[in-house]
Amino acid sequence: MLCADGYDVTNIVSADPALRKRGFKLEYFLRPPLHVTLKFGFPVELCRVDVELWPWGMDRGQACKRLEISTSSDTRVLPSHGQSHQQEQSKEQMKDQNIKNRQMHEHVLSQSQQSNGHQWSIQARQWDKVAQDGPQQTDFKSQPNSESSCSESEFKLVARCELREETQVSFSHSNFHPRAPFLSPPPPPLTSCRQEKLWSRGLPSLGAVTQLRVTVPFGGSASSLGLKTLAVWGQPARCCPTEEVERVKRLHEANEKRVERPVVFAPHVRQTTQTLQDRLRYRTFEVMYHFSL
Repeated sequence: MLCADGYDVTNIVSADPALRKRGFKLEYFLRPPLHVTLKFGFPVELCRVDVELWPWGMDRGQACKRLEISTSSDTRVLPSHGQSHQQEQSKEQMKDQNIKNRQMHEHVLSQSQQSNGHQWSIQARQWDKVAQDGPQQTDFKSQPNSESSCSESEFKLVARCELREETQVSFSHSNFHPRAPFLSPPPPPLTSCRQEKLWSRGLPSLGAVTQLRVTVPFGGSASSLGLKTLAVWGQPARCCPTEEVERVKRLHEANEKRVERPVVFAPHVRQTTQTLQDRLRYRTFEVMYHFSL
């Protein structure tokens, strides 16, 4: 991925407010289409998706940008404790095998120093043994590949709009209703922000989202390509396990306490409160993200 210097794609979900404010931008010579995919750690019921593109260039009002939102409800991409355990075992096996290979290599060197005439035959036998043992060292083929699973997931288009002058768009789910224990609604979008609706393509398309993709299929050639800000609002889906909901609830309450923490210096109240609200917005769901271009 060729990002402009200091505008990496991870900025849009960074815990650092300064990086989030900086946003994500591609190099000037790259053109659409652009795809940015977020992968959640558990199914999410979407409430709203706020997107801000970079300001228009000289083509403002003359060119057109298209913005699309797609979702996937593929549960194969969700993290599995068993999968994590198998990956840890594979790492340990690789570590042990590397130690054995190093010892074998040292043994070969010592043997070669004693008898230069047999050096190549010894090395050939050792390498042949390593090659024969190689396929049994790891079991990567049996491990599901998250990136290939992500690319194979079926995405459904749930929103689309075309922009000529606007840069901020808010896509909302009209049938969203907060549920306990997350009864507090998200803050309202900016009044200057364009309002669009999220389309329901079946209950899981908005009610049990595991991946969300933002796409810019085409846009003006005089404008920077990327996302200045991206905010996803929602709550755990109804199908989310109880223990996962409790975990998110604890994180949510902990972040609310940080927001309510008193500030000593009055001039910084507004800035500090906004920073903590931004952290709450991005950390409530502990988003596990994946990006693709």
